[in-house]
Amino acid sequence: MRRERRNGVIMSESYAVNEKRELILQKVKEFIVAHGGIVKKNQLEELHIDYRRILDFVEKGDLIRIKSGYYTIRIGDYSEDELIVKLFPDAVLTMECALYAYGYIKRKPYGYQIAVDKNTSKSRFKLEFPQVTPFYAEPETLQSGVDRIDFGNAKMQIFDKDRLICECLKYEDKMERAVFQEGVLSYIKDEKKNIANLMKYARERRVKLWKLLINKDMKKKDLCEKAGISPASVTKMGRNGHVTTEILLKICTALDCRVEDIMEIIPDGST
Repeated sequence: MRRERRNGVIMSESYAVNEKRELILQKVKEFIVAHGGIVKKNQLEELHIDYRRILDFVEKGDLIRIKSGYYTIRIGDYSEDELIVKLFPDAVLTMECALYAYGYIKRKPYGYQIAVDKNTSKSRFKLEFPQVTPFYAEPETLQSGVDRIDFGNAKMQIFDKDRLICECLKYEDKMERAVFQEGVLSYIKDEKKNIANLMKYARERRVKLWKLLINKDMKKKDLCEKAGISPASVTKMGRNGHVTTEILLKICTALDCRVEDIMEIIPDGST
């Protein structure tokens, strides 16, 4: 066995190797802490350390690989919210997760729903914890109607309330019925909602807002009073029945919207 002398003390080769390993590990840990507790593989390359070292640290339990290419020291140091912020800083909270953040639903959803650029690699979401459900959006629409909230001791992007409801309407089939209704009804009761913004986002996202008013008797009475129409007319529309142009114009005036926002033309013979 080879030995070397250091400060008058003879050390074995294995001891020297272990000491070097610990020094490198300490350097890596300090780097991770200095960069917020979670780093990417390409960030670690700044240390000019053989990547096989990093893999060895992970195998020995000295580092934790959260997902492919992301490393930390102790996973227990972070809440799920903090992990989401650190792993997906470019994402926008949406759907049930955002409804809960606004207090529109009472039950905290399982996992996280985030809106991301449609060109985002799907491999980003292959992680065991926390569970993430991506909703892919066109890059030009992703930043429309985005706010920031306190989330996991940091700031996270979230769709504003009006844009969020449009997203829920667009992806209604991906939600539990009870959760969808609770969220939309809470929005309707919210005195700070902005109907003008809601209409704008609906046009951008091609969402028929008529769903918002006729879905399971949601505020039909209010619409009748504001538009000066009878409940029977609202019921007809809800059943795809025939109504006069005058009725449609009254509804559009009351809602400050266009006809195409509340109805669509289906050619004869279409199924």
